[in-house]
Amino acid sequence: MSEVTKSDFDFITGEFEKYFQNAQSTKYFNFPDFINHMEEKFSAAGYRTPKIPDKSRGERTEILIIYDLRAGDFIMTSGAIREIRRLYPDAYITLLVSGAAFQLAEHCPHVDEVMLYDPEYTQDFGKIYSEGMKFGFRFLNKRLDICSCTRKLPRWSAT
Repeated sequence: MSEVTKSDFDFITGEFEKYFQNAQSTKYFNFPDFINHMEEKFSAAGYRTPKIPDKSRGERTEILIIYDLRAGDFIMTSGAIREIRRLYPDAYITLLVSGAAFQLAEHCPHVDEVMLYDPEYTQDFGKIYSEGMKFGFRFLNKRLDICSCTRKLPRWSAT
């Protein structure tokens, strides 16, 4: 598993910042366009290179599940988290959830860590960017496998 270098980290965070600046100046943010733009950058920085952990060196698979669903949805889909654990028994699994599901998630036996965030989906891209970066910088320091269970995201206008 390759380590994240400072230049990789700086490149990705710089691209986030460029996209954010453009969204601010044009007053428009298109989520699918953002994903396509950043996916190319993540690949260039080695974040999308398949990896097999070397257990002899203490490496492990690290999985982040971003769970932006309500408590009832969490109950209905918690089997998927159980299956991820079954498929990756030695992985370190972090679950990032919104307040509505947090009280249930913190008792989930299939994850190693549960983190709470507040997903205020507003028309203010600046708030969305700031909230995402609060967690994003922590996770960019690793080359994570990411599973995202999320609601359909709207197109935002930057303000």
